[in-house]
Amino acid sequence: MAGLREIQGQIRSVKNTAKLTNAMKMVASVRLGKLEQKTKEGSKYHDAFEGLFKRIMNIVGEIDHPLSKDPIGGKHLFILITGDKGLCGSYNSNVLKLLADRIKELNLQADDYMVYSIGKKGRSLALYRGVSLLDDHVENLSSDLPDEDMKEILGRITDGYISGEWREVEILYTKYINQSKYLASSSTLLPFRVEESAEQENVDSWIFEPGPDVIAKMLVPVAVKGIVFRSLQESMTCEQAARMIAMTQATDNAKDIEKQKTKLFNKLRQEAITSELLDIIGGAEAIN
Repeated sequence: MAGLREIQGQIRSVKNTAKLTNAMKMVASVRLGKLEQKTKEGSKYHDAFEGLFKRIMNIVGEIDHPLSKDPIGGKHLFILITGDKGLCGSYNSNVLKLLADRIKELNLQADDYMVYSIGKKGRSLALYRGVSLLDDHVENLSSDLPDEDMKEILGRITDGYISGEWREVEILYTKYINQSKYLASSSTLLPFRVEESAEQENVDSWIFEPGPDVIAKMLVPVAVKGIVFRSLQESMTCEQAARMIAMTQATDNAKDIEKQKTKLFNKLRQEAITSELLDIIGGAEAIN
């Protein structure tokens, strides 16, 4: 009977775990729905902005801006975007793996690069792996991406680039494709480059005030902010998608274990009852 009580305890424990993981799945699902909508709307804006910028580049040709110039010296800066929590499958570890791959591809030594971490989980994993980290970092970033947080992030990146602290800035994030597909990705943020548009515009129909070269310079910081904002937004969306999938799998696994334990409990209980009945019958026959 002690074995039966132990199995009953295991069943209760697994049921409680299933309730917890299911609740986490529901929370992640709600958050994913909101973030997914923001990401889709933001993508339309960023695509339109990029298209406009490329058309302006057809007129300007080249931008003379501090964020577009190739600096002399400095280190390679990686912006590492992960989550603040775990329980989201391989979401965080995939970005860390990409970081390790990029360091190897670029043949960077410990004193050749630095990592600016956004997200508590990525920072702790990077510290464990001995990655060169900046003391400056961002944690518990709101999904609304407030202006003060964006100013802090952009200020640390752009000021360091302009001063020559960084020779190149690369973003490592998770690109959102759909709820079941996302990919750890990298893109060069600085020096800022934008390709000219393949579409030929009728320049005479465009009216610029001030001139196109001035507007292009004004748009560079906006474009850099947009790239960082989009990378953060997509990463946050992917984190919730990964957590929803992970918690769905955990809930299903818990239910499977519960079924197995219940079958085992019923089997052992039936054996115990049968054994007791045989003892009673045997005792009655002995008395007779």
